[in-house]
Amino acid sequence: MQRAGVEAIQYNKQAIKAIDLRFRLSFDKETLFLALIAAAALLYSVIVIVPILTLFKESGLKGIVSAVANTDNFSAVWISLFTSTLTLVMVFIIGTPVVYLLTRTKSGVFTKVFEILIGIPTVLPPAVAGIGLLLAFGRDGFFGGMLNKINIEVVFTPIAVILAQFFVSAAFYVQVLKNGVDSVSRDILDASYIFGAGKIETFMKVILPMLKKTVIAGLVLSWTRAMGEFGATIMFAGNVLGRTRTAPLQIYTLMQTNIKYAASLSVVMLIISSIMFLMTKLLIKEN
Repeated sequence: MQRAGVEAIQYNKQAIKAIDLRFRLSFDKETLFLALIAAAALLYSVIVIVPILTLFKESGLKGIVSAVANTDNFSAVWISLFTSTLTLVMVFIIGTPVVYLLTRTKSGVFTKVFEILIGIPTVLPPAVAGIGLLLAFGRDGFFGGMLNKINIEVVFTPIAVILAQFFVSAAFYVQVLKNGVDSVSRDILDASYIFGAGKIETFMKVILPMLKKTVIAGLVLSWTRAMGEFGATIMFAGNVLGRTRTAPLQIYTLMQTNIKYAASLSVVMLIISSIMFLMTKLLIKEN
């Protein structure tokens, strides 16, 4: 009896030691993961947040005021806002029917090929996009030649800016909205069909109102891409002050002479983008 009791005590001690060892190993792993997470957050802050803070430090309040008061800067910002707004309208009007087409005939070969083609601009280098637009809509291009016959010039005009912005930004809206439509329950679609609504009516009156937040998110993503467009614009639309010089092109121009002035205008654009971002978040929250 006594021996059995001693063995039981020894067994319990060994079990406690094993549990303690497992706990220590688990604690060490958790500590290691927490350390890795903290290191990742610190690295992220250094890469993303520090450059933003440096922009404010380099420009200063006086530089920001000067950037806003400068007529060339004001012109460039206005062109960016004006063209990107028109681009956004185009993205919604043209992109929404494209999403309907992609979601209605998912299994068709044409649909799959079309989806791949319209998604290419998201990964295409901007310079390549600029050359493609120039060859297509330039004076000697396929579409450009036809437009030139009726005295419509595209290259080096605000139209070229809008086309460049649309080319690089539309696919973001299409992809976001398509993912949202794909996530809609089949039961909702069937219920709409039972009540007599057709596929187009269901898409316009049922699905789109359901996906208000998705539509807004897709449009904002597209708008920010259009506002920041640089490569395709400079190659296709040029860098003509007061005509095609957008804010990114103005920042590029200023950087060649005085990087501090470029930083000041960059802060102005950062403030505008932040305001739009906050307004969008509030709008999504309300909906």
